[in-house]
This record gives sequence, structure tokens and C-alpha cells, in this order.
Amino acid sequence: MRIGLAQINPLVGDLSGNAAKVRQVLARASGEGADLLVFPELTICGYPPKDLVLKHGFVAEGLERVRELAADCRNVAALIGLPAPNESPEGRTLLNAVALCRAGRVERWFHKKLLPTYDVFDERRYFEPGRTPMTFELSAGGRNWRVGVTICEDLLGDEMAMGRRLYADSPIEDLAGQRCDLVVNLSASPFWRGKHRMRTELLGGLARRHGVRLAFVNQVGGNDELVFDGASMLLDAAGRLAALAGAFEEDLLVVDADAAPESRVKPYPADLDAVLGALVLGTRDYVNKCGFREVVLGLSGGIDSAV
Repeated sequence: MRIGLAQINPLVGDLSGNAAKVRQVLARASGEGADLLVFPELTICGYPPKDLVLKHGFVAEGLERVRELAADCRNVAALIGLPAPNESPEGRTLLNAVALCRAGRVERWFHKKLLPTYDVFDERRYFEPGRTPMTFELSAGGRNWRVGVTICEDLLGDEMAMGRRLYADSPIEDLAGQRCDLVVNLSASPFWRGKHRMRTELLGGLARRHGVRLAFVNQVGGNDELVFDGASMLLDAAGRLAALAGAFEEDLLVVDADAAPESRVKPYPADLDAVLGALVLGTRDYVNKCGFREVVLGLSGGIDSAV
């Protein structure tokens, strides 16, 4: 199976613009022979959408954009993140969702189970924890693949992730128990110095512990005070890095799901270079995404001038 890691830089709230990016990547990935294309968490609205998801019509428009994109998914299956209504009469009215688009339609929905409410995250303000089954079947490369779906925090239910059990459930443990051939993780994981090293060790440890291939797809770009470094990756069932996308840039990485270690690895910057990359990306995106045409620099000699 050929899997595409679609690392895009969304503009929060720009549903049509983000959908246009997805459509362009769909065409590219199909041309490169991808069987499955995975996008980041909340692809259509960008992360974090904050109170935009409470705005009347915002969620409905996002759903419409995804249904339109599904019509383009004829030759490739795609996993696209978006906020979706909670059809249950109980709990919060929204779900952090992923649409499985293939054969020209939205075939299935998956919902994030573990919702972070610490540091910069406040997802329980908006979303209800998911309860849907998180696997689907995909025939590719002459065999049938069972694919498990997780969304960002869903990986941190495993006690290995944080040194202790933060949640009652462990979605990746459940998926490994269902004998998944591949687990994908749609993510929006912010950058800090040393984060890539920690993330790679965590994902490698989870893949090795559960004996399952793991594909991690991260958002890239600056959204207000948060910077996302991308660096999406594929790890084999022994926890070895097989493929790594670029850092601090949009990227599409199409690779065999059973690729050998170090098959398609782009170098990640050293710590200080990564900090510089984050500062440049965050500043550039803040200016461009806010529509500023000019910037005034106050060169006082303080820390703000240094930045």
C-alpha cells in the first residue's frame, strides 16, 4: 500500500481556501500512486479553531466542503479532519472528527476519543469524546489492510507515552488488539525546542510496544502564538523511522506503508536551527495570514528587538 502524508499549512477559519489546498494535494497524491492519503487534525478549519466552531453555519459549511472533496476521491482514499455535529442528544454538540472519503463519497466517520484540556489545549470546551469504532479495511498492493485511526491525543492514552496512565482508555492499545496492520494519527502538534526528538522516541516506542506500523501526519505553519513544525513520519512495527517529511514547510510524502528503515528521511534541523525555523515561520505566517502589508520594527535593543 502506498500511503501519502499530506502535511499542509491551513489558514484557521478559511474553509474554502483549506479545501482548495486539500484538492490540490489529492490530485498530486493520486498522480504519485497513493492508495491512502492522510491529512492533519481538523484539516478543513485549521487548528486551533477556538470559538469559530461555535459560529452559526461554520460547521455546516465545513461539512459541505468535505462532501465536495469526497467527490474527487475516486482513485485514492483520504482521511480529512473537521469539526462535525454530535448527533447524540447527550453531551456537547460537536465532535473532533475525521471523514473517510473514497469511491466519491464520505463513507465513514471517526471521532477523537481523548480530548486534552491542559497547556494550550481546551478541547472539552467544544467537543464530546468519540465512541465510534476506529478501523476500516483497504485493499491495496495485492492484500487487505486493516487501518486504525487515531487523532493526536489518542496516542497518549498509553501509559508508556507519559510515564503514567492519564486516561482510562488507550485507543492505540485497542487498535493493536484488533490486529491492525497500520495505525494512522492525524495531528496538530505544536513545536517547542526538543519536541521532534521527544516525539520520535514516543512514536517509535508506541509502534514497537504494540507491534504495529504507525503513520503520524502533523500540521505545519504558524497560527497566532502556536507554531507547528510538520515533520510527519512513518515508523515500522519495530519502531524504526522509515520516512520523515520536511520541517517547517508544506510537504507531501508518498511512500510504501511497509517501507524499510530510513527509506525517505529528510534531515530535521539541529535544536537552534529548529528554533530559528520556528521563529521565521511563525512571524511570516502571522504577517501573511493576518493580511498585513507592512511591519514596523522598534529597534530598542530589548528582547523584542532580538526576535
